[in-house]
Amino acid sequence: LTNKLSTIKMAASSVLPTEFLPSDEPIPAWWPEHAPIYDIHKSYYENADSGPFMTQPLPHRPQVAKEDFQCFLGQSVMSKIGVPAGPLLNSRWIALAAAVGFDIVTYKTIRSIEWQGHPLPNILYIDPEEMRSNADPCHTIASPPSKLDDVAITNSFGMQSRTKEYLRADIPAANASLADGQVMIVSVVGTPSSDATIPQATRESMLVDDYVQTALFAKECGARIIEANFSCPNVCSGGSIYCDPAFVKTISGAMTSALGDTPLIIKVGAYHDLMADESKATSLLRDVMRAATEAKVAAICGINTLSRRVVTVDPSNKTEVPALGESRLTSGVCGGVIRASGLRSMKAMSALRKADSFLGALTLIGCGGITEAHHFEQYFKAGADAATTATGMMWDPYLAARYHEAKKLKKLT
Repeated sequence: LTNKLSTIKMAASSVLPTEFLPSDEPIPAWWPEHAPIYDIHKSYYENADSGPFMTQPLPHRPQVAKEDFQCFLGQSVMSKIGVPAGPLLNSRWIALAAAVGFDIVTYKTIRSIEWQGHPLPNILYIDPEEMRSNADPCHTIASPPSKLDDVAITNSFGMQSRTKEYLRADIPAANASLADGQVMIVSVVGTPSSDATIPQATRESMLVDDYVQTALFAKECGARIIEANFSCPNVCSGGSIYCDPAFVKTISGAMTSALGDTPLIIKVGAYHDLMADESKATSLLRDVMRAATEAKVAAICGINTLSRRVVTVDPSNKTEVPALGESRLTSGVCGGVIRASGLRSMKAMSALRKADSFLGALTLIGCGGITEAHHFEQYFKAGADAATTATGMMWDPYLAARYHEAKKLKKLT
């Protein structure tokens, strides 16, 4: 394991560009002059093992004095901007994200077992205006928009996970790539049994245990903070765990009891996108936040993607067909087009926390649609304690640097 860890550390460091941008010149544009650092035409594993695809110089990072570090879930960080679960596939990606200025980085969701996930295609460009107008279905587009805030993509991966042997070496290597003032979260998910002959209650109990064991494995590998992904369709009876306050409390309570002093974050979806009735959506969100607090959860992160039907036109007969195939009629959608939903959710969570003293200790982490430096500030003003970007980081790896530079020059609004 020691030899393998050394090899992975070298691989993680070798992925970083060796040159830096001129410190006295403006940070150059990235998109559309350069391709995203995740190659959407390559498989998840090709991107993990050969990416990130960045050869341009690294940005300079303004110095942060230790006395100016901020506290995030018990860890001292240079800033409270980061990358959520998704694009940081392994230590290579963690090392790059940290090097370009993201200080709270999340290791891609892991399982208790190896999991292959979905084949290509995983990422397709879709019509941003259809997303903004809540069209159903949304259509793919052949050419991506030139404006980054208009980039809307499918996120259809199936939460791949590597072997435990791989993770035992790679998670410590990812931690080792961080600078002082940076911290890594490890995202975990439970894998439900597919055996329909097992009673529902037993399957749910098995899922709870799987979440716990996966979290303990992540902690054993060196995770200082754990995130439980409740915002994908992984509950035994279908649907998403984040919509079931009682199950949120059961799983979270089991995890926090097992994890001891290691903070637990839960990842939730967009309640107000899921439900047409705003009062019912807010009521469900309140119930989940109270359930999480009762279970001693430290933080809530939201939102994940927005689920949409995505179609493309078959050129042979001009008919609409599922863009990702018949087995994947819907997909999560990411990009600037979901920022309004993300901010709406953050404002709702912040208002509930402010109105209910019982929720006062919850840390709120914003996610969804951040593609420009001032978008981080929009989340902070909405009540977020930390703000993260996935698509923005992949399509503009200089995004964190733009934020730090704007903050230094006091140009954030």
